[in-house]
Amino acid sequence: MGSGHFVVAMFERLVALRMAEEKLDEKAAIAAVIRDNLFGLELDPRCTQIGAFNLALAAWRRVGHCALPAMNLACSGLAPNTKLEDWLKLAGDNEKLRNGMERLFNLFEKAHVLGSLINPRHGADDMFVADYHEVSNLLQQSLQSESTSSFNLQPSSLESAVTARGLAKAAEILAGQFTLVATNVPYLGRGKQDDVLKDFCAGLYPTSKADLATVFVERCNELCAKGGTAALVAPQNWLFLHTYRKLREAFLATIQVNIIAELGSGPPFLSWCPEGKETLRYEVPGEGMV
Repeated sequence: MGSGHFVVAMFERLVALRMAEEKLDEKAAIAAVIRDNLFGLELDPRCTQIGAFNLALAAWRRVGHCALPAMNLACSGLAPNTKLEDWLKLAGDNEKLRNGMERLFNLFEKAHVLGSLINPRHGADDMFVADYHEVSNLLQQSLQSESTSSFNLQPSSLESAVTARGLAKAAEILAGQFTLVATNVPYLGRGKQDDVLKDFCAGLYPTSKADLATVFVERCNELCAKGGTAALVAPQNWLFLHTYRKLREAFLATIQVNIIAELGSGPPFLSWCPEGKETLRYEVPGEGMV
């Protein structure tokens, strides 16, 4: 989500929709959208903070300063900040929380490199995925509890507990599926990737591994619920390079390409794929259909 441009743009449109369709007043619509409709992930912790502030500012500009619901925005680039044995101490004697904390540790151990590529659904059943919400709630309860003996009130323990709660929230969002996924994908060719990222992409995204941007095109489609839509700003090379032929074939067999709009300098064009067709139609201004 970067510093929140996409989040704020969607916020404005969703507030208008909920006011019109549900007859909510502005303040209620703002709270409902923040609570129910907007979810954001970002690799960089500072950008995550800026994104949250920009969303809050957009809300306050409309209704004045007020308490807002907890935002569904999380940093997907945080890694556990301690050893596993110390990490598990945060769960005390709660066996379910210990199991969840161990899963979080293993999932986010390389989060500073992988970020939103992390997919808790890979190799997991629905029960496993649902556990992250429970872990998040248990951590929240532990932090709010008057009995904090398991944390010993040590700054390092409290910091780890807050980090763990943030990771649980990120895992919950990463495991989710959504009506609309919108982003400007990150750009990094395979030759400039480190070994961790190269191995990860080759293992899970072999047909798009040549560029991180194209890997994210696949990842964003995974984040779509059935009937959902991905709206992405991405390079166009995967549309025609031989390297991505298998990716294109897989997309044409499994998803509907609704529209492609070329951005930047040069003659603009729009293209779309009519339902049930396997060819793209292009509209070039002044030249008609191609």
